[in-house]
Amino acid sequence: MLQRKGLAILLLLTVFLTMSSCGRKQQETRSYENAQDVVYEIVTGSDVPHKVNEKIYKAKEKSFGFSYRDGDSMYVVFGFGRQNTGGYSIQVVAVKENEEAIIVEAKMVAPAPEEVISTSPSYPYMILKMANVEKDVQFILY
Repeated sequence: MLQRKGLAILLLLTVFLTMSSCGRKQQETRSYENAQDVVYEIVTGSDVPHKVNEKIYKAKEKSFGFSYRDGDSMYVVFGFGRQNTGGYSIQVVAVKENEEAIIVEAKMVAPAPEEVISTSPSYPYMILKMANVEKDVQFILY
């Protein structure tokens, strides 16, 4: 009987935590609904200043996000940390600008079960290049 109560409490706690995190995600997303789209291009490490690649190398083990300004360009870089295998990709959901910030929303996509993947660890990240603006960058990564 005591085990059933403990299991029921654990189940309720799990449901509560799941529901509260879903609500937070929806609230964050709504914060940029009226923001303007930002024009950007996806670039590779060979097309960015050397300092950007250095920062990626230092940060790649864990989830990260940063911006780097270089003249008229701004590089927005984010990653999802070490993954045990290859095959992961990143989907940009939105890049928006409001009065306060640039908002980047992106998600990591796991490899499909039938996909042939490398068994070596991978470090999925993405570099976006856009016009330089003097605003903070906010990341919504999931």
